[in-house]
Amino acid sequence: MDDLTQFELQIQERLDAAMARRRVNQESVRREMEGHERRRAQFEAAAQRLVDAAIGPRMFKLASLFPNAHVSEMDESIGYGFVCSFDHTPEYPASTKVNIGISADGALENAIITYHLEILPVFFQFEGHDQLVVPLDATDDRPVATWLDAKLLGFTDTYLRLQVIEQYQQDNMVVDPVCGMRINRADAEAPVEYEGRTYYFCVEQCRQKFLQEPERYLGHE
Repeated sequence: MDDLTQFELQIQERLDAAMARRRVNQESVRREMEGHERRRAQFEAAAQRLVDAAIGPRMFKLASLFPNAHVSEMDESIGYGFVCSFDHTPEYPASTKVNIGISADGALENAIITYHLEILPVFFQFEGHDQLVVPLDATDDRPVATWLDAKLLGFTDTYLRLQVIEQYQQDNMVVDPVCGMRINRADAEAPVEYEGRTYYFCVEQCRQKFLQEPERYLGHE
């Protein structure tokens, strides 16, 4: 075998080895993509089940108990789940959103259930974020439901604080014209309309005194 033929064979051996490596890599990528698609399908099925069985019912039940609340689906680019929004009202003077969503980790091995709370304006500290990591091969609805209940009950306690924190209730504070006490109109006795204005009272006794002699007390506001 002459030198040129031997040189050609050496190059061909290298080309054959490179082609073999490429086929191995292509097969590896194919198997990896198939595994990724299986895990993606597994995540989507688990996420949809948890949304339908656990997250959705709780979010809609929460919204049904507050007349200023409404539920919408989370943006699909973020994940599966719902947003419960609470409009600013005199009783709850803050714009509020609580999100419960599900997304996957980068390896598609776990579902990440995320709780996020936003209250504006902010006048007190509260838990704004938490998450629960659930392996996709062991997604049990019961621990998820227990975690969701704890988060949403905690949110309810937080939201109800808007009724008692002074910074939120400034516009609801009024003066009892009889005793001069500052009170929250939501806690007052039945109001009295007099000459086009509404008056509030800390106790029924003050209300009755006003009804008997309204002109006597109007200078005490």
